[in-house]
Amino acid sequence: MGGLGAYSASSDSVIKLGVDVRWYKNVYCMAQKLVQYHHDGLNPHVMFIRREHADFVKARIDDDAGKTDREPVGVIIKLSRCTDDNVKFYTYEVWDFERWNYWRCREQLKLLICFCDQANSIISYSGYELPDEEIKLITSYKSLPVIAVNTIHQVAWYPEDYASLRFKVDKEADDWILVEKEYLNSKLQSLIVD
Repeated sequence: MGGLGAYSASSDSVIKLGVDVRWYKNVYCMAQKLVQYHHDGLNPHVMFIRREHADFVKARIDDDAGKTDREPVGVIIKLSRCTDDNVKFYTYEVWDFERWNYWRCREQLKLLICFCDQANSIISYSGYELPDEEIKLITSYKSLPVIAVNTIHQVAWYPEDYASLRFKVDKEADDWILVEKEYLNSKLQSLIVD
């Protein structure tokens, strides 16, 4: 029996996550990884994924009190590769999915968004939405990210609305003041060398 149906036990999984894909409290290392992918010629595209019909306003107000559903937000990295005989294909790397409800997760994700926005000459990024079921399959390692990614046909949200030095931040602007300060005091900008 082939395909994903063969992976029904919880110990069997089609993808593995490890500490090397955690952006939460590890933004600098993840930014280094993205820059390395660029230097390796892999044309990294950062896909910021949230749940379809996500309610960031409600999640932010809840601030992890548990009175509203968690709003999972995660990162999938699309890398462009080529075989020895010049056949182009893509691979996908699933990074953490964390909850927008918790202020520290929001802050860390906004730092990563800001970095991607600043590094726009070497790293592309966009915001997408997936059905809750697809996110659960990806985060429980029961589906390959390419299956979910292939269902995405357009950008669904704009991460730079929440974190950007290049554009006016329109969403959660009062949070941005602190995140901007954190970004400017970090060494993230020093990683961006074209």
